[in-house]
Amino acid sequence: MNQHFDVLVIGGGPGGYVAALRAAQLGRTVALVDKERPGGVCLNWGCIPTKAMLRSAEVLETVRGAEEFGVLTEGVRLDYSAVLQRKDGIVSRLTEGIAHLLKANGVTVVNGHARFTDPHTVAVHETGPSPLGGDGPLYAAPPTQQPARETLSADDIIIATGSQPLMPDLPGSDLPGVITSDGAFLLPEVPARAVVVGGSAVGAEWASLFRTFGAEVTLVEMAPTLLPAEDAEIGRTLTRSFTKQGIKVLTRHTVTAIEGEGGGEGGGDGLQLRALVTDANGQPVETLPADIVLFGVGRRPNTAGLDLEKAGVHTDDRGYIPVTDRLRTNIPHISAIGDVTGRIQLAHVASHQALVAASVVSGHDERIDYRAVPAATFTRPEVASVGLTAS
Repeated sequence: MNQHFDVLVIGGGPGGYVAALRAAQLGRTVALVDKERPGGVCLNWGCIPTKAMLRSAEVLETVRGAEEFGVLTEGVRLDYSAVLQRKDGIVSRLTEGIAHLLKANGVTVVNGHARFTDPHTVAVHETGPSPLGGDGPLYAAPPTQQPARETLSADDIIIATGSQPLMPDLPGSDLPGVITSDGAFLLPEVPARAVVVGGSAVGAEWASLFRTFGAEVTLVEMAPTLLPAEDAEIGRTLTRSFTKQGIKVLTRHTVTAIEGEGGGEGGGDGLQLRALVTDANGQPVETLPADIVLFGVGRRPNTAGLDLEKAGVHTDDRGYIPVTDRLRTNIPHISAIGDVTGRIQLAHVASHQALVAASVVSGHDERIDYRAVPAATFTRPEVASVGLTAS
C-alpha cells in the first residue's frame, strides 16, 4: 500500500509530534511514523518519567524534615514499586493525550521503522525488539528483516528521530548492571550502591534521585565542575550541596574500566561491580564497589537504519544531520529537527525547531534563533539558566 501526503514526519517525540500538529493546523495533510507510543524519549524514557520520580523524591525529603515545621511523622519509608507505578501512570496519561491531539488534528499515525527508498519515499517496516529486551525502549530498536508493510511518500519530509544514550566502549561496559538512563527505568528496586558517571543534567539528576531514595552514591565527572555546560560557580555550588547530602563527588576524574565478580550482592545476575577510577593524569586512584554503574556521558543520533544515503541527506562524522537556520538539510524538501541535528539537545528546543520547520515547509519564512534557550536541571538545589552566561 502506498499513501502520499503533503508532509511526512519521521519520529514522534517533542519535535516530531509538534511538527506534525503544526503542519496539520496549517492545512497540510500529514503522516507521522513512530516506533512506539507518541512522545518520544522525553515523555517515555527521559524528561517526564525522571521528573515524576524526582517529585516522589522531593516529597520523601519533605516528609523526612517535617518535624522542623512541627509536623510529626512516624515510620516514613519508600515504596519504590509505587513510585514506578505513579511514574507509569503519568507517562500513560500524557502520551494518550498526545495521541488524541494527533487524531483530532487529522494526522495519520503509522507505527513502525521508516527507511528511505528515495528522496520522497520511505518504506515502513516492523520494529524489532528493544536492545534492552522485554519492556525496554523501542526508539533505538532496529527494523525486522521482514518486507516493508507499506510505503509513504510526501512533498516535504521532516526527520525527528532523536538520539539515544551513549555507552562508552570501556572494558566491562557490557556487564550486567552497567546501564544508561534507559536501563535505570527498568531497575526493580533502588540499588544499595550506585556509581554515576557523568555530572551533566542526566547524571546529576539520577545521582540526586538515588541518594534521596537511600542509595550510597558516587558521582564521577571528568570536567573541573559538575554541570559543565553551566557557569563554574553553579557547578561548585551543586558539589557542595551534593556533598552535604552524602553524595561523593569526584570531579577531574573518570571511570576507565569496570570489573565484575560472581557471588556478590549487586550488579544483576549475582555480580558485584567495581568501577576503576583515574585522575586527570590517567593515574589510577580508586576502585569503587557498586551494584550498578550508570553512564550519563552524552548521546548519539538515531540516524542509523534510516538509509539516509538513499535520500541523499548528508550527515557529519558523528552521524548528526547539519541544518540551516530554517532547519533544511542539504536536500531542500527534507528538514531535520531535535537531537538529530546535533544542536542543543533539549525537548523544548526540538519543539521550537518543529514550529519553525513546519511553518517553513508550509510556505512561511521563519528562522531559528538559539541565543536565549532556557535550561533546567532538577537536582537539589534546582539549577536554571537562560541566554548568555559567563562561560
